[in-house]
Amino acid sequence: MGVPPYLRRIIASYFSDRVLEYSTNEGAETYSVTAGVPQGSVLGPILWNAMYNKILGLRLPSTVLIVGFADDIALAIVDKELEDIKASADDAIRLVRRALSELGLQTVDQKTEVLLATSRKVKESITLRAGDCDITSVPCIRYLGVHIDDRLRFDQHLEVVSKKAARVAGALSGLMSNIGGPKCSRRRLYTSVVDSVLLYRAPT
Repeated sequence: MGVPPYLRRIIASYFSDRVLEYSTNEGAETYSVTAGVPQGSVLGPILWNAMYNKILGLRLPSTVLIVGFADDIALAIVDKELEDIKASADDAIRLVRRALSELGLQTVDQKTEVLLATSRKVKESITLRAGDCDITSVPCIRYLGVHIDDRLRFDQHLEVVSKKAARVAGALSGLMSNIGGPKCSRRRLYTSVVDSVLLYRAPT
């Protein structure tokens, strides 16, 4: 990547002699941290992106799009035949797992989820291979807080966020009488909080 030696030495020092201190019933304990990017640091996201760029830049089948958010990876495959989708998906999953392994990382195959989105009247399913696990598609998955269903109608997501917004609205309503009633500024706050729940991840 053409990183100057002095910067590499600084980063090496940044990763050395890291100790995690935590509390137990017997008192404070320490644990030597030898792997992972420090969370909450300014440099952390930059180092993570530099490493993870290898995964997002993989040469995958033309029908496959890879998307990453932090350590979550999604593979989107667009094709007409189930056999072609399965072949592309299995190939892409194998390439991603191998690239992660070369970086000293590994997928939690049991947490892999598959969603087969289709407009066909007869619902279908597909089973993909992730490591030693066979993963069968499900009607709905939750990705980055959004419930995505196999018809892309988002009915379940709307139901979930509507119930959550109702709970939040009820809690805020109960507070109004304790803080002098629903004045204009408090109504605006009330509306913005409820809107943020309802419109989470919605395009703006």
